[in-house]
Amino acid sequence: MSSFQPYDHRFDAGARDNNFKLLRFLTALSVAATHCLWVVYGTSPALEWPIGILVQISHCGICIFFGLSGYLITASLMERPKLFSYALSRVIRLCPLLFVSALFMAFVAGPLVSTVSFHQYYGDWRLWAYVPLTTFAYPDMTLPGVFTSAPAASEVNISIWTLRYEMIAYLLMGIAAGLGLLHSRHLWVWIGFTLVGYCVLSFASDLRSEIDFLTHGARFGFAFLMGLTLFAYRHKLPLNIWGVVFVIAMAAFTNDTAYMEPFRILALTYSAVWFGVRPDGVIRLFNKLGDYSYGIFVFHWPIAQIVLQNNPGIDYPSLLLFVLPLSLAFAVISWHAIEAPLLREKGALAGFVQRGFKRLYLFGQEGVEVMGRYEERPPAHLPVERHPTRAYLHENNIEPSAAQRRFATRYQR
Repeated sequence: MSSFQPYDHRFDAGARDNNFKLLRFLTALSVAATHCLWVVYGTSPALEWPIGILVQISHCGICIFFGLSGYLITASLMERPKLFSYALSRVIRLCPLLFVSALFMAFVAGPLVSTVSFHQYYGDWRLWAYVPLTTFAYPDMTLPGVFTSAPAASEVNISIWTLRYEMIAYLLMGIAAGLGLLHSRHLWVWIGFTLVGYCVLSFASDLRSEIDFLTHGARFGFAFLMGLTLFAYRHKLPLNIWGVVFVIAMAAFTNDTAYMEPFRILALTYSAVWFGVRPDGVIRLFNKLGDYSYGIFVFHWPIAQIVLQNNPGIDYPSLLLFVLPLSLAFAVISWHAIEAPLLREKGALAGFVQRGFKRLYLFGQEGVEVMGRYEERPPAHLPVERHPTRAYLHENNIEPSAAQRRFATRYQR
């Protein structure tokens, strides 16, 4: 196959013969390494060399995360367009580990590092609000007396702040899939409208500079859109090393100009997807390991804050020597104890939840009694002779068939 041909990649969401797991792992480590700078110097460090370069690496790493997410989520929805399974998968992937990490910080680590008494700690409303809010990616909750004297004061887990944008992207993708846009031949029109909106926000208005949500949302949304486009048009767009060279050259050419951001994000996303699907051989042995990137992403910040509190004055390289191995250890444990088991049982969980919703629907039909008795008559849209209840069968002395017996017990609580 010529290297200039389109990359005809039929993505299987269950396949592991790619480098995306390795790429996410390396990206998570780069984000963790940069966040350690914030732990040492505060959330607004001076951007002189080499701190400025490391902060830029963190920004690039987050954009890679969103670009890969756009590519992989589009792949999942286009190959298996089941919205219920999609929604459940997203919840299982994000929320359980956030819940466990929030519990750990609130009720294990928090009381040990807090500067207030146990009575004050457990009597503060923030403690009881922390777990539910953090589970749904709200990063601004503080815990009483926790990390109050740190350079990044009171920041318990600021690293999860990007997950709110990820959840919004998931929701919008679900809506787009439900409307059939991902399989529409006019998908390119909707992509074009979105690009126009991005350009208007970025170059024709001051909204991004005035509204913090738009500042980050436009950047992450553009990265997600580039990933979506690369998968949706994978049969038409070339994916090769020459393309990588070209997009990197364009990013370098527009560096320090008003158009730097979109070209940089395009270069990052295109290069990340190329790295994810093209190189093979020994590099793919990494797939034998677990997917530890999310665990590193969730745990590294509180670990860094705890290490700093117990070692005041620790410098950045020494902090890294503590934080990266400890974060990896927590990520390995969380993957094998929480994430992987839940993902393996995703099908069973989906069936359980669907059956629950189905029962709620049936109980809501006309004539169904949900307080422990049988219904008086079947739903209005079902003929009573073909779909009798137990009461109907008993009153008419009818010996039910197997199918009728199943229906007759269907509405029993």
